[in-house]
Amino acid sequence: MIRRTTAVAVLAVGAMAPLSGSAFAADQYNCSDFDTQEAAQEVYEQDTTDPNGLDRDDDGVACENNPRSGGGDSDESDDSGQVSHVPNGGADTGGGSTAAGGGDAALLAGGGAVLAALGLGGWSVARGRARQEV
Repeated sequence: MIRRTTAVAVLAVGAMAPLSGSAFAADQYNCSDFDTQEAAQEVYEQDTTDPNGLDRDDDGVACENNPRSGGGDSDESDDSGQVSHVPNGGADTGGGSTAAGGGDAALLAGGGAVLAALGLGGWSVARGRARQEV
């Protein structure tokens, strides 16, 4: 019986091990972590798959609402006070997550695996006790 309980515990931990770092791997930086748009753009250009969600509208420009450094190298600078970039599509209301997707599915799969392992462990213990009582 102790072997079964140990096996179930090992299976449960093994099922959760691949998920242990997934919550933090996808979102290391936020736009508020950068003083300027250019600083955020440098991080974005290191990995344009955008695991940090710095480019919400997928136009290749990270953290557009952050202030510019004012270095004068930007060809998009406009002092007229008018909007210089009109985004395509509707507003992304999202679900509160900054992950690009798949995070919920991995969490559900891991939780399901743990519940299945615990259920199997409970069934195994109950079956072992029933055999001992006979």
